[in-house]
Amino acid sequence: MHRPLYESTEDRLIQLKIIKYLQSAIGIKVIELPNPKDIADGLMFDRESDKFLGWLEVKYRNTKFGAFPDYMLSFTKYLNMVQRAKFTKTQFLLVIGFERGEDIRFYAYKKDDEHKFKYNVQKSNFRGDKLDIETVVYIPLDRFERL
Repeated sequence: MHRPLYESTEDRLIQLKIIKYLQSAIGIKVIELPNPKDIADGLMFDRESDKFLGWLEVKYRNTKFGAFPDYMLSFTKYLNMVQRAKFTKTQFLLVIGFERGEDIRFYAYKKDDEHKFKYNVQKSNFRGDKLDIETVVYIPLDRFERL
């Protein structure tokens, strides 16, 4: 069964803007993964040495930072990113552009975070896709830093 993609062209353009800003702000090179169904949006490399640094996931929200106490992410995505980072001894970076990408924050996975998150099932089914109901992880906003 093919499931629809929920990222629009506009979503993708804002994500690209965030990636460009990220690359210039912290001096990394991002190679975007071409398949929208990949676990990560991109791979991060040191701009100077070309050393692989880790996995990148980019999101954006229309809301202001702090509108909700936590950031909800698919538990499957979170777990896959954490496992990849641990296996490759690299980093998992979640970057979110709040207010349509104008306020950019990032979360860098830390091992001690694992026991401080809340887990739940996303029950809303506003898309009408019964497979969109899934286990989620809530990352506290105090784990995010402004970029």
